[in-house]
Parts: sequence; structure tokens; C-alpha cells
Amino acid sequence: MRYILVTLLLSVSISVSAGYKKDVMETWVDATRDELTAGWGYPQAAGDHFKVNDKTTIYTYRSNRNNVSCVISFTIRNDIVVGYKYEGGNCPRKKRKK
Repeated sequence: MRYILVTLLLSVSISVSAGYKKDVMETWVDATRDELTAGWGYPQAAGDHFKVNDKTTIYTYRSNRNNVSCVISFTIRNDIVVGYKYEGGNCPRKKRKK
């Protein structure tokens, strides 16, 4: 019985994560840096704005809601969002407005 419950909870978690990726995060790929900062603001801490090289920067956003932390990073190359990564749960559901 415990195995079934763990399996069910894991599958629900994976499907929620996949939905978040597609419904929220994927909307930011190909956005401009200005669109990203209009939707998310500028990273708050100095270490959350990391310049990799002349063309690539990583913006990181952190949240802690209901004691669940989330870290979201966007890779920006030539002022265009080219990738993202997120860890944790209860992440903000900020979609790009097109």
C-alpha cells in the first residue's frame, strides 16, 4: 500500500512539474531581456546577476512561499532568453505576455 501511495505522489509531482515547464517556463524562451525584466523585475541580490561573458548573462530569481523554496535561472545571450532552469516547488507562475 505504501509503495502505491509513493508511486502516485511521485507521478503527480512529475506531471505538475512538466505542466509548469510547458505552461510557464517555455513562454520565456526567445523573450528579450526587457520582456524578462518587465515580467520578473531585476534580480535582487548582486550574485543573482551573473555575467558569463560579453554575450551571456544569467538572471536568478528566488522565492520562498509557504516554507517551500524555488530558484529559477534564465540564461540570456545577446539580450534574448535562450534557456532556463528551476529547482524546488511552489514556483511563481509568471507567464510571458506576448
